[in-house]
Amino acid sequence: DIAKEHTYLETLRRVLPVLREHGVKEVTVAFDGSGDSGSISSVEYDAVDFDGHDEVDVITSTSRFEAGRGWIRSHENSRKSINDAIHDLTYDYLDETGVDWYNEDGGYGELIINIVEGTVSLDVNVRVVNSEGMFYQERDITTDEIL
Repeated sequence: DIAKEHTYLETLRRVLPVLREHGVKEVTVAFDGSGDSGSISSVEYDAVDFDGHDEVDVITSTSRFEAGRGWIRSHENSRKSINDAIHDLTYDYLDETGVDWYNEDGGYGELIINIVEGTVSLDVNVRVVNSEGMFYQERDITTDEIL
């Protein structure tokens, strides 16, 4: 049952044969986010002649909120380009991690699909800005006395 397993893995199972047919050995997806938004910045295939426009049947998942029931997730079959399928599976995998990589200072990382080994890895980094107080002084306005 697709509802019980990771949708991005099912998409990968459908995408891998097409990538293998085209001699792709690795796909690297870079993403970056901050300030309440985030996006995929690039999808790179190691096969020079592959453009990702081939289409494949995938399962698309959507979520909606229903009062009293919470978040309801549904799945449907659709036909997408490999590029779109890889974008979707990356966002699905990122969503599953629960890491907030797009708000405030945001984060970045990459997803790597190793077609030869049949593996996928996701590396998510979150930016943390530290601050250190360097000076503070309070003065009486009338006397110029340091308080």
